[in-house]
Amino acid sequence: MALDLTYEEWLHRVNKEGKNCLNYHTSVQNMMCQKEREHMTNWGEKHVVQSTYTQQEKEAIVKRIADLQQLAERAPAQPVLKIYLPQWRQLEAIDQGNPPT
Repeated sequence: MALDLTYEEWLHRVNKEGKNCLNYHTSVQNMMCQKEREHMTNWGEKHVVQSTYTQQEKEAIVKRIADLQQLAERAPAQPVLKIYLPQWRQLEAIDQGNPPT
């Protein structure tokens, strides 16, 4: 009778420890899946935001280029530095090694 009781206690303890071990591994696996899902969700959101921002930047640059082209069509280019012919000849003479007269 005592052996049967000890055997039943041992079976109960083995069963309980087995369940605890399986529950632990199940919890670890569930946590890993949850973290992977969260990571992939965050990664996807981050790249969507970046691509949207990049697309907005591209659109803004295209718009600015179009605006500059419209401005260029309206107003012809003006020379930045006006050099008159006598000054130009003096600069050419200096470049050729002749001092100005």
